[in-house]
Amino acid sequence: MACIVLTRCPSLNPDQQKSSVLILRPPTLAAAIERAYALFPLISRTTHQIFLTADLPHGLRNVKITEEVWNSSLLRRVEPTEFEVQTRSKVAPGQAFEDQGMPSLLSMFLDNARGKKRAASPGSPASSSHASDDDEDALALERATRRARLAALPNSDRVRLIVRRDGSVQHPLELGVRRSTELSRVSAAYFASRGGRPEGVRVCFYHEGVRYGETQFVADFLDDDMDTAEISILWDQVGGKPVIYLFPPTALPSVDVSLSLCPSWTFSALYPLSPITKTKDRRSTTSWTVSAAPNGDLVELSSATSLTYLFWEAHTTHLPPSPPLLPSDHPLSPPPSFNPSTATLTPTNSILLPFASLIPYLDATLKLLTLHTSARNDFITYWLPSFVRISEKGRRIAMRFVEQEAYEDAARLEISPKPDVVTRVFMLFRGIGQEGTENKEWQQAEKRVGELDWREVIGLKEDAWDTGKFRALE
Repeated sequence: MACIVLTRCPSLNPDQQKSSVLILRPPTLAAAIERAYALFPLISRTTHQIFLTADLPHGLRNVKITEEVWNSSLLRRVEPTEFEVQTRSKVAPGQAFEDQGMPSLLSMFLDNARGKKRAASPGSPASSSHASDDDEDALALERATRRARLAALPNSDRVRLIVRRDGSVQHPLELGVRRSTELSRVSAAYFASRGGRPEGVRVCFYHEGVRYGETQFVADFLDDDMDTAEISILWDQVGGKPVIYLFPPTALPSVDVSLSLCPSWTFSALYPLSPITKTKDRRSTTSWTVSAAPNGDLVELSSATSLTYLFWEAHTTHLPPSPPLLPSDHPLSPPPSFNPSTATLTPTNSILLPFASLIPYLDATLKLLTLHTSARNDFITYWLPSFVRISEKGRRIAMRFVEQEAYEDAARLEISPKPDVVTRVFMLFRGIGQEGTENKEWQQAEKRVGELDWREVIGLKEDAWDTGKFRALE
């Protein structure tokens, strides 16, 4: 049978040290409270009412435990081993004890969870995915408890929130929100005003250098005496399936390939597996040694793994945004190099296509950028599910290719012996909703589809097709 620790809160008697008692877990919360009265006799039943709190997953601290939560399977799955015994003065005779809305909100959560379990028949996917259910239940408990606490705040008036992309002074979004507003609703409003949320991104916020997640609330960073606040929104950009091909004119027994990512990026997957190190300037680095044949076949020497390419993937890291140096639309200094965490698609740097036109356009463009048939197929099929999801939402797809010189700053590729030609193709894309496509600037982006020569945009070398030279393609 499970055991728990009842700990007497020091505030009950400042002259005594914190004391704890190990007991068998009582079957009900009422029985646990009775045990607390017996174990800590200085707590008067006449003047004080005992309640228990515990720390739960996801950083949730001092959560009050109710009878229904005590008896729920959820609490047993995230079983806290220590419960703090706390007290409050009893209310006057005839007054009802209120918990500032917390039990009712937790009841709603538990009722919803029970309803989901009743709806899942035995053997169905919903009833068999226990691990994901546990995670979802724990997260739902956290949110319900936080909302309950916020609902009890004395100051829940609407406040003015200014949301900026990565600290930019350009085009902020102003919202009227409540302190109890979850930040996921703030991000939803922000992306709705920008033509839709990028596919599959993770979002965070920064306020005065402190990071906040979408499951947190405005009250987490807004002081009680504040009625206006500024917050920066950031989201990750996934560097999905960059692959490195090598085509030497003659067989090479040993080629060293190293890759170094800027601090805004971190490796999320590598194949073949390879150690990742951090440099003093916070760059993530990795390397492989392979043999290379003229037809592109590779063999990773440490594992004797046969390959057609080297694979890597990265996610952007969420670093606190820097304040803008210049508030002007036309900065005096040259524009910064490609930064994965703040890369943007605008009507002036991209094109806009419907899904039906995208795939043939993309195949033709990739061919012009020297991708062979297999590489084009892999590229398109990897991103096809994302394109389909965007299309199913009734959105068009904005896309652009990044200039090779700028991309090199974000992901430095070093190969020894040095290739004669290196071609690097990196695409950005996102969905644009109807509210965006009605914008005249995006309409101009549609008209540019047949006008842009991406070879010139990315800086493709003229001898990129020369099979007599050692070529690297990414």
